[in-house]
Amino acid sequence: MSQRAMLFAHADGDGHLAAEQSRRNLLDAGIDVKVVVDPEHTRNWRFWTHHFQHADFGDADTVYVVDIMLGSKDPYASYAALCERVRREPDRRFVVIDHHVVEGLEPAPRNLELRLVESVFECCVGKPSDLMVIASICDPDEEPVKARITEQHRMWARGIKRAVSERSVLTGDPILNMLAQGFWAVFEQLAAEPAEFHRTMYGNRIDKTPSSPLLQMAYAVRGSR
Repeated sequence: MSQRAMLFAHADGDGHLAAEQSRRNLLDAGIDVKVVVDPEHTRNWRFWTHHFQHADFGDADTVYVVDIMLGSKDPYASYAALCERVRREPDRRFVVIDHHVVEGLEPAPRNLELRLVESVFECCVGKPSDLMVIASICDPDEEPVKARITEQHRMWARGIKRAVSERSVLTGDPILNMLAQGFWAVFEQLAAEPAEFHRTMYGNRIDKTPSSPLLQMAYAVRGSR
């Protein structure tokens, strides 16, 4: 098994959670992993035809990509771009896991494992835990895990969705660090704020929304660096 890995994940709520779940599982397996969740580069399916084509994978033996779908209108173009980059790296292994199933794809290169799963809960490297229950609420894809969902899960999911909607402040490393260190209180505080502070459209914060008290603090901390 690979001892060095790089992992890319979608820059939305369930993507951050899938990244953290995968990171924990890889570390438990003795694999050193670098995680990339970026509001610019991993925000949608254009990742495959743009950033993935020139990304520096460093010394990673295996490159993982979780929760970044192939193109919504033309998944075959995304898949062709994926395979083209994989073929340029014959000595490196690639594992792509996503929950948007696409039929009729050509056979993958020998060093690519494409795993299209049926639920958000399964969309991670290794065994899912409660992190992927929260991810399932964020997507939403609750049916496969409805028996496990608690009000606490829903609160955390609401806080994480609010956090990722403010891309310039919390998306990427700040949220990943909070998840890694178990700072769930931050997400609970975001979830508890009035809804008027967190109006969104397509998962992005609406500019005219009144400023959230907690986000004001995040801006101040980020601006002081």
